[in-house]
Amino acid sequence: MARSFAWSRMRGFTAGLLACSTVATQGGTALEEGRGEIVWIERDGRSMSTLRRTDAREGSRTAGEVVLATGIVNGSFSNGLTGWTASQAGGASAPGNVMPVAGRAQILEGDSFLVTLEQTFLVPAGAGHLGFRLTLVPGFDRNDGFVPDAFEAQLLDAATQVPVVPPWDPQATSYFNLQEDQTANLGSGTTWDGTTVVVDIHGVAPGRQLTLFFDLIGADADTSGGVRVDDVVTCNQVDPDADGVSDCEADNCPTSSNAGQSDLDGDGLGDACDPCTDVDGDGYGAPGSGGCPGGSSTDCNDADTTVFPGHPELCDNRDNDCNGLVDEGNPGGGLPCPTGQPGVCGQGTEFCSAGQLVCVPDQGPGCEVCGNGLDDDCDGTVDEATDDRDGDGVLNCVDNCCEAFNPGQEDTDGNGIGDACDCLGLGEVGSSVRLGKNPQTEITWAAVPGVSEYHVYRGYRGPVFEYNQQCFRSNVMGNSVTEFAEPLRFNFFYYLVTAKCPVGDVETSLGTDSQGNPIPQPFVCPDPTSDLDGDGIEEALDNCPGVVNAAQSDVDQDSRGDVCDNCVVDLNPGQEDLDEDGEGNACDPDADGDGVDEDGDGSGTAGDAPCPHLSVANCDDNCAGIANPNQEDTDGDGVGDSCDPS
Repeated sequence: MARSFAWSRMRGFTAGLLACSTVATQGGTALEEGRGEIVWIERDGRSMSTLRRTDAREGSRTAGEVVLATGIVNGSFSNGLTGWTASQAGGASAPGNVMPVAGRAQILEGDSFLVTLEQTFLVPAGAGHLGFRLTLVPGFDRNDGFVPDAFEAQLLDAATQVPVVPPWDPQATSYFNLQEDQTANLGSGTTWDGTTVVVDIHGVAPGRQLTLFFDLIGADADTSGGVRVDDVVTCNQVDPDADGVSDCEADNCPTSSNAGQSDLDGDGLGDACDPCTDVDGDGYGAPGSGGCPGGSSTDCNDADTTVFPGHPELCDNRDNDCNGLVDEGNPGGGLPCPTGQPGVCGQGTEFCSAGQLVCVPDQGPGCEVCGNGLDDDCDGTVDEATDDRDGDGVLNCVDNCCEAFNPGQEDTDGNGIGDACDCLGLGEVGSSVRLGKNPQTEITWAAVPGVSEYHVYRGYRGPVFEYNQQCFRSNVMGNSVTEFAEPLRFNFFYYLVTAKCPVGDVETSLGTDSQGNPIPQPFVCPDPTSDLDGDGIEEALDNCPGVVNAAQSDVDQDSRGDVCDNCVVDLNPGQEDLDEDGEGNACDPDADGDGVDEDGDGSGTAGDAPCPHLSVANCDDNCAGIANPNQEDTDGDGVGDSCDPS
């Protein structure tokens, strides 16, 4: 006859005793002396069993001077195992354990004979039942030749260890016993629907001190079996919303009918009563929702887990961070890439375009230069000497202007550059540069007579404007180029275009500024200068240009990375710092640096208690923004003399 067993916390039964040494063979150690004994129980031709033990050697359990909570504490295990005590017996190299997993207490057998989770509590007034949910972990099964698995629940008087509810067998102390074949043995007043166990405790006086034990007995060949316990509650087996789910079953909407217990966002609050509509479960609700983990910010696409406020922008043609911009900042781009084209056209840079990373050549085909070992015209042949690119009858290697038809090879100034290609006298692109959107940014300019290639520079505005343009596209043939990236929030791009001389790397000037001064040119094409700090993000898209900042963390989303933001948590895109103390105005309590805070009285509202004349304590700066350390206010109107127009 196959045998199964259970665990009891009372002494006094010796019939059918299974020696502890048998257990020790499987688990590595015998049970602690005085803690219990295994008793086989035969019933109706089946072999049941229970392991009976006392927790104290005197045969009783004395409660300490600990102040106990009324009712079960942390029965949802949302706070880990707080309020619970876990233990094991008989474990050797891989002892069993109890740990929180996905909001449940997972009890695994390991090679232990017994793994226990317990809590001592006071019975609350009005509690008529105690319930919990139970699911099995694979491995809780039969394994012939070994003592089988079993799981039990016991509710005992904390001091005497005597059952306070009817056990499933007169010799047992547990009111619920689940065997490895999933046969459930129930005490009188206990119900089990395959998911939830509920026991009637109407006969237990309120305020009585009880201990609830969950025991996993595992002594078979595998060590992976176990159970998960959740939603342990004292309850009344009532169903006020009449949805078929009682309070003992931890109804996730106790007063709103939600029979299916639907909970799309997995926050433990059913959809029928959850003010937060968060279909994709990312913590941010759809417009109109409230009470979501993400706060008041709403999800601009509640059907996509990669879209919510603060999500890193991806190159996927979506507004991942819900800031109204799609694929801004060239996400994933900026890295070198092979274009698949021959010659000097083979090296490119990745740009995010229409939701995909594309490789854009850093340089286009030009005139073949003999003797340099490069395929300059990107036709797959290096230093070919028989080409005549401009068709003027003069081979490229000897043509003084191989990019323009000049059969006469005129060179008025004798500088070796044919007049048709000589930059001297070439016009500038000037103010003809225009921007358009369709759907990407298109940069266009008026063609310069005699010019076939251009260099395009892109600059960016950060907290202050400066000429910081870098080579954006070199050797552009034609008079337009496409920008795939979007500037960072609060920033903008500007573009400058030069005409490239047909010979060499000479180009026209960038023009003049509004004061008539030549525009400085810190970098020249075709130098790859886009990522000066080497953090993998080109400077125009870097929220900390000049500072290694690969993570690009920006808590306040002001496009100034945390490592260089003078107000890390307060929006301050302009980085204004009136007193130049390194702390931006947006977060500096004394922005003008005069020693008197703008909200000196600590009311939370700056300026509601202006300092009286010559007073500086417990009052607000009477001239915020202008240093006035003595707070002079001669006319007593609440406006300091330093900023009082009268």
